[in-house]
Amino acid sequence: MKKKRYIMQDTAITTYTAPVVLVEEYNRQIQEFGFKDKQEVLTYLAVGLCNERNGIKNSWIVRGILSRVSVERPPVLRIFPRTYMGIQIRGEYKDKILSLSDFGYLSNLMNAVMEAFLAAGRTEKRRLRKEMHARFVPDVPGSEWLQTYISNTQYDKLFEMAIHGGMSITGMVRSAIGLVLAAEYVLPDACPVPYEVQEAIQGRLRIEGFTTHRFSR
Repeated sequence: MKKKRYIMQDTAITTYTAPVVLVEEYNRQIQEFGFKDKQEVLTYLAVGLCNERNGIKNSWIVRGILSRVSVERPPVLRIFPRTYMGIQIRGEYKDKILSLSDFGYLSNLMNAVMEAFLAAGRTEKRRLRKEMHARFVPDVPGSEWLQTYISNTQYDKLFEMAIHGGMSITGMVRSAIGLVLAAEYVLPDACPVPYEVQEAIQGRLRIEGFTTHRFSR
């Protein structure tokens, strides 16, 4: 019997389905590892898969995760209920993702890269996040040197936060300063600040009026 072949349609703004059990774990890990949104990882890996098939070299981190991608879906996942997920693919990536027609449905492609991401180790996910968000952590030259002393406990906590955000401690401190200055209108609102720095400060700093800062913790 000849197997039907399904071609993915226009996916600039579209939906696909995925097993609820995978989506829940995926969403949890996206939040845990500090990615900006739920779809950026899937798009990034799908584009990486297209690059790989066209002889364009990916980073070793992406290559390692993509080595777990399979066109065939695990049969056991068929018994789980499915949910709809939305995705918006930028024009520059659309053709690349559509070219992966051997997956048939867009759902199969997105499920495959989702499963590969979930199967990756914690260190791989942290390094993937660092690679993807590198553009949000600019290294600005020509700055002044500042020195201070902090306790070992404070250093350990800062180091843990920086690693979680895919940054160095100095990069994280510069980003935090940028966020506070932007809130004071000293810097433009468009000043790029990594999401995890915004999230960390939001839980500890409240801006009242223009100049009064009150720490909630």
